[in-house]
Amino acid sequence: MPSARTVSLRIISTPTVTPDDLYTHMLMQWGQFIDHDLDFVPTAVSHARFSDGRFCNETCNSQSPCFPIPVAEDDPRVRRHRCIGFVRSSAMCGSGVTSVFFDDVIQREQLNLLTSYIDASMVYAFSDEDARNLRDFSSNRGLLRAGIVMPSGKPLLPPNRGEFVDCQVGPSLHRPFIQNIYIALVQDIFSKVHLISHYNRCSNA
Repeated sequence: MPSARTVSLRIISTPTVTPDDLYTHMLMQWGQFIDHDLDFVPTAVSHARFSDGRFCNETCNSQSPCFPIPVAEDDPRVRRHRCIGFVRSSAMCGSGVTSVFFDDVIQREQLNLLTSYIDASMVYAFSDEDARNLRDFSSNRGLLRAGIVMPSGKPLLPPNRGEFVDCQVGPSLHRPFIQNIYIALVQDIFSKVHLISHYNRCSNA
């Protein structure tokens, strides 16, 4: 099987970027936004391979939980590395390699930390703890927490409260603001459409 990186470059890459007459980039972003309401698969607890403790972004050997993506020598963008570090998702206990401990051999099954419904969990969170962390309890109006208000009158995302910093990705990608804390890093539709402002404006109406 070819590398996932090679497949992506061969199928969806293009030397030129041309505007679409009908759709904008927001269509893709909205699709991703809705996707984050349907599934959230946790990665393995460890980001280092079990054999010797080396981090998955330090080796190109495929040893659990590391599953590096090979990079071809003629890759147009990735030139200094021969693979892209990748950590497998956590499997359901009793499936995959752990199924042998239950006297059976079954396929690997993934976990989903969210409900599989479109219920706006990417806005209001999917646990009581996170939902409380996103709410403004200074009043009984059911508002969302907001950060510093900009001169335009629109607030920034609320400051985080002790969120874990993933040293694997480096401090430059630390998530200092939340809403929702799990997707604010990869989905900037919150800042693009000022979701907090619109929600709180409607709540105050």
